[in-house]
Amino acid sequence: MKKTLKNEKRWDEKNIRRAARVFLKAEKEKGALIRLLDDAVHWLAFLLVIFACIIVDFFLSISSIFLAPLLIYGMAVALGIMFGWLIEMPLMEIEKLDRDKHFLLRVALPMLAVLNIYLLSGVKWAVALFGNTNVPMNPFLVGMTYGAALIIPGLAISGIGHFRKIPLKIR
Repeated sequence: MKKTLKNEKRWDEKNIRRAARVFLKAEKEKGALIRLLDDAVHWLAFLLVIFACIIVDFFLSISSIFLAPLLIYGMAVALGIMFGWLIEMPLMEIEKLDRDKHFLLRVALPMLAVLNIYLLSGVKWAVALFGNTNVPMNPFLVGMTYGAALIIPGLAISGIGHFRKIPLKIR
């Protein structure tokens, strides 16, 4: 935050220190309930994402009975990128507020993508068992496709942020 504020022309070292003291004082004065709610909001959002991924897995498994495999992979990519962006939006805000939580959620996202492969396999098995039908898709490949698409928006945002930090020298 200090580096960002220093880049602003209106912020000098004295103003940065004063703002940091105000933020630290406000953080210390937060009640236990408010701190608990701050943490709960982040993790509740992540649990909602996991629940949404389970719904997507179920939808992909059911759709695979009726659709061609190429359409299933296309849907997996489209849904993965869409949910990836929905996950990235709050993560960008969390990054501004709290680096530790942002890092934990950043690590948990690839783990969610790997977990998604197993969820898709389980849903495929349940659909085949209870639907008394054979589902013509490879859940491992569809899960990998969806998981990779889920991570693409985060990689894109990280790449854009990295390239923004490179100074441009125009002569």
